[in-house]
Amino acid sequence: MYGPPPDAAQVLIDVPWSAWAISVVAGVLCAVAAGRCRGQVRLALGTLAGTTLLTAPMLGMIPVGVFGSYPTIDKAGSLHFFREGVHWHLGNAADPAVQLIGVHLGHLWIVELFSRVMPDWAGFNAQSFLNLWLAWLCTSNWLQHRVQVHGPRRGAVAASVLLAIPFAMNLHQFRDINWYTVEKTSIFVLPLWLLCVDKRRSVAAALTGALAMFLNVYMGILIAAMGAWMVLGVGLRRGRDWSSVRPVLATAAGMLPFVVWQAVLMRGAHAPGSPDAFLHQRAALDVVSIVPWQWNRLEGWRTMSFLVLGLALSWSVTAVLWRGTGRGGSLWALAGAVIAVGIALGPTGNPLYMAFFDYVPGFWRVAKPETFFFIPWLLSVTAATEAIGPLSRRGVALLAAVTVLGWLWGVRSHPVYPNFYARPPLPEAHDSRP
Repeated sequence: MYGPPPDAAQVLIDVPWSAWAISVVAGVLCAVAAGRCRGQVRLALGTLAGTTLLTAPMLGMIPVGVFGSYPTIDKAGSLHFFREGVHWHLGNAADPAVQLIGVHLGHLWIVELFSRVMPDWAGFNAQSFLNLWLAWLCTSNWLQHRVQVHGPRRGAVAASVLLAIPFAMNLHQFRDINWYTVEKTSIFVLPLWLLCVDKRRSVAAALTGALAMFLNVYMGILIAAMGAWMVLGVGLRRGRDWSSVRPVLATAAGMLPFVVWQAVLMRGAHAPGSPDAFLHQRAALDVVSIVPWQWNRLEGWRTMSFLVLGLALSWSVTAVLWRGTGRGGSLWALAGAVIAVGIALGPTGNPLYMAFFDYVPGFWRVAKPETFFFIPWLLSVTAATEAIGPLSRRGVALLAAVTVLGWLWGVRSHPVYPNFYARPPLPEAHDSRP
């Protein structure tokens, strides 16, 4: 099974034509507005238009029905925690809900903001949609920056936007929307952080690292892993450029308060679960598998674009054989991607994972090793973008057709793509704030 079995209380609802109309009209208007703008405004409106049209009628269904299966343990539990005001109690280490969730309560604060203008359950819908758009926008920015580093290239902007889709709009994202808690879709912080570091923006990198920890500790762990690998690479390289280390150190400073408080929440008798329980009952299940080829029980050929894999492979061969400038950095990134894949394979018969489990403090709480695959997948998308040469208008059109049709076939038509279900009843009027 791809996810948990359906609850007996789950009720599938029909999608009104008004929801389709809202999504299509809003998407077209954003696309038209993007055509009349330049720079970041154009990119923001263009990716918003694409998100709205590809996922239609999601935008129009935000206040109508729940995105994906409802109730599930994760989604019903998250709504319950919100209604109990757990996010107001982050500083209370004795609160069992805070111990269970950890420091990443930021997603509930975002729902708190949305709940000022819509029902609380609709706030979770709005955040899911927002995270999809932000992932596409931030990934496009990162890819566009990487292409520009190597010099202007015809069609590079369009290629960056299109090849961001396999990362930002991945099937994994929609599976999480369908069954699990909304913070799992906040992957936009990964390309955003890489962009800040590559541009040597220390303050922005620190804020992004802090945001990652507050939204999803797993994203914070991935950023910490990439940062540690970057620092190690600079330390081992001749002609060290320590300027690239400053934003990484700033990130560590921004994340430190969240790391300390998470450590407090994981200590003592109140800690939710033991290391052995997390290892055998959680970490051994949510993994990447080579045979069969799967990413957390999702078919590899549906979650990983063949176009991206082919282009990334050509880039990897070039990185290994090429003798020019930057070869060392390329090989170091490739080695980091291989290690991340090794961790994503999980603990079963995997000495690499067990080494981290045994020697890295707090690593026992990593219940989803498959999350580490976001690192090599983002690097694969980056490599694929860098591997593409100049594109004519016909080449851009062909790339768009292959990417969008591949997404429709691999993601939109998959059984885990979320439908819409009856909304939960509204709570009795009360104020959970302290």
